[in-house]
Amino acid sequence: MDSTEESPAADSEPLDVGTEGDSSEVDLNDEFTEVSEQEEPEIEIDENSLLTDAGISDNSSNVAPDQLTTSDDIGGELGGDLFEIEQEEEDAVEETTDEVQDTTSETVQQEAIEEKMAANVTVRAESFVESSPKNTLIATTAVEGQGVTYALENDFGVFKVNKKGKIKTKGFLDFETTQQYDLVLLVTNKRGEVTRVPFRVDVADVSELSASHTVRKNAFHEGTTQVGSIVADILPVADETPTYELTGAGSEYFRINNNGKIKVDQPLDFSAFQTIELQVVITSGTESTTETVVINVQENLSPDFTHTLSNANGVFSKALPLERLF
Repeated sequence: MDSTEESPAADSEPLDVGTEGDSSEVDLNDEFTEVSEQEEPEIEIDENSLLTDAGISDNSSNVAPDQLTTSDDIGGELGGDLFEIEQEEEDAVEETTDEVQDTTSETVQQEAIEEKMAANVTVRAESFVESSPKNTLIATTAVEGQGVTYALENDFGVFKVNKKGKIKTKGFLDFETTQQYDLVLLVTNKRGEVTRVPFRVDVADVSELSASHTVRKNAFHEGTTQVGSIVADILPVADETPTYELTGAGSEYFRINNNGKIKVDQPLDFSAFQTIELQVVITSGTESTTETVVINVQENLSPDFTHTLSNANGVFSKALPLERLF
């Protein structure tokens, strides 16, 4: 082996050791570099580079909180935030569900109330006159129920109901035909359930009969008015042929025929009746009316004869007894 290779110290330069004659002072200019008074450059940290070096693909500040994963959460704070967010979302969902349930319950209750009210019929009057025109409002329901339909079980050819539950006449009421109708309203809800609501309609009679009269004279002489003479005429207005009846004090002196003519039935008697008020009852079908006819009776007086005497100077009149004229 070469001795030079075994002794590395031989290749190194000898240490410069100061001697006693060297100065003990140290030249700072030779050992240190003077520090500049200029400001050091500001250190900028590249977050993306650091995150990339750490294996994180993106800066969490650029990612929405609900899209972060636990790999993005170095400090472990994200988990707590996500839990709070999820908890808030769950609470919101529960509140929304409760509100929907409450709303649904209220809707069902309201529909039930409307259906019940829709099945409540109110007749608008105690009775309806037979002369009522078509489309007369007869009855109504309490509300116009949503999804509710109406129909009449039997309209008798006289009534109808519209989609709002209003019952009206489509024909004319006739008291002589029917005085009372028993109707049934059929109320069907949106589930197809049918409720029967009975109600009654009464028809009021309206008199279609009227009459007037005429008297042939102001007074009828008891001595000259013959039996069978016509003293008055009844003039009826009726749908059916009327009948007549005479009543009242003094009616026995008269009679009336089927044509409404009042005739003398026996000689008039002034001493019994000076004025006779006849009550004429006119009947047509189920209707009747009364006319008052006044007949005045004239007294039969003895004739008054006057005897006239005359002379050359004037005229004289003298009433003489009747027996002296013959």
